[in-house]
Amino acid sequence: MNKKLITKIAACSIIAYTLSYVGIRLTTNIIVHGSGTSSCTYYYHNVEPGDSSIIGLLINGQLAFLFTPLRWLEVRYWYVVQPVGSQVSEEDQKRNEFASCTN
Repeated sequence: MNKKLITKIAACSIIAYTLSYVGIRLTTNIIVHGSGTSSCTYYYHNVEPGDSSIIGLLINGQLAFLFTPLRWLEVRYWYVVQPVGSQVSEEDQKRNEFASCTN
């Protein structure tokens, strides 16, 4: 095989891997973002398997493991967008996402 073909295959694989993760995150609850608050400020973020049932957790856990590098990148993204100590976003407040933050 020549280098161009190997490069194209690697690039297509990385793109497919990334698009699969984005599709799973945006359209399902298989992998979900979670965050914790205290007194209306963020204090942690995580991205983990979403289903709490035993069967779902086994399947979702394997998918979450497969996408661990992208989950780590997403957690870093959330820490940049919503750093620890920053105010809970107005959108989350409107949806009453966090019990520790009352309007």
